[in-house]
Formats: sequence, structure tokens, C-alpha cells
Amino acid sequence: MNNLQSEMASPRICCSALLVLLLVSSCNAGDHPACPAAWSAAVGAELFHGGVGGGGGGEAQCSAAAPHTPVAVFAHDVDPVRFALNLEFAEAEFFLHAAFGVGLDHLAPNLTLGGPPPVGARKAGLDELTWRVCAEFAYQEIGHLRLQQRI
Repeated sequence: MNNLQSEMASPRICCSALLVLLLVSSCNAGDHPACPAAWSAAVGAELFHGGVGGGGGGEAQCSAAAPHTPVAVFAHDVDPVRFALNLEFAEAEFFLHAAFGVGLDHLAPNLTLGGPPPVGARKAGLDELTWRVCAEFAYQEIGHLRLQQRI
């Protein structure tokens, strides 16, 4: 490896080490319940003894997230949340009809909750790239609706 190549490899190693050190310093003293104090010591040992991703002996494991705690929903919060949910449904229908020519009634009937079927929508004549983008957005919106259904 010549001098130019070794000089170019140096910033990559420094960036990786800097990112890991920032991660360790942000997780010091175990302030966050999902990142105990033992974790930062294990990462530091891995960095300096086994290398970044070098497969050192002890694999550090973060603890599980805190359990879900229900929170009260106030009356003035209902309308904005309902608007956001309706917007997600509209986006999902738009992208599903653009990409596939069908809506939530056909692809995810458990999410429609008995609402009326859309009227007047049809598949758009899209080129391959635009179709892929619309399909990706459609799948993303279905994921958003599934997440909101679980909450």
C-alpha cells in the first residue's frame, strides 16, 4: 500500500473510532434504562482490544425497553389524532391505487374497519421507476396504519 492509500484509510478508521467513542460517551453512567453502565465499558474494551467489529470475546447486550405504560388521552387531542389517521388512510389509498389499481380493501382489509370503498380511483400509467417509488410509499403507509392500529 502506498502513502496515498494509507493516508486515505486513516480518516475512515478515525471516523469509525470517533463514532464509537461518541456512542460510549453518550451512554456513560447508565442514565438511559436501555443502555446500562456495563455496556459502555464493554464497547470501550471492544474498541481498544478487539477493534471495531473485530469480534472480541464478550458481546454486549442492551437490556429490553421499558414496558408500555398507557397515557390518558385528553378530549382536545382526539381531533388532531383522528386527522392524522385519516391522512394516513388517504395517503395509503392514493399510493396503492397509483401503483396497483386497488386499495386497502383488497390488500389489507383488516385495516379498513368497515369504511366505504373509494370511488373513482384507478391505476396510473407509470414508468418503472415511478411505479417502484409509489409501491414503496404504499407499503410504507400500510406499515404506518398497522403501527397506529397497535397503539
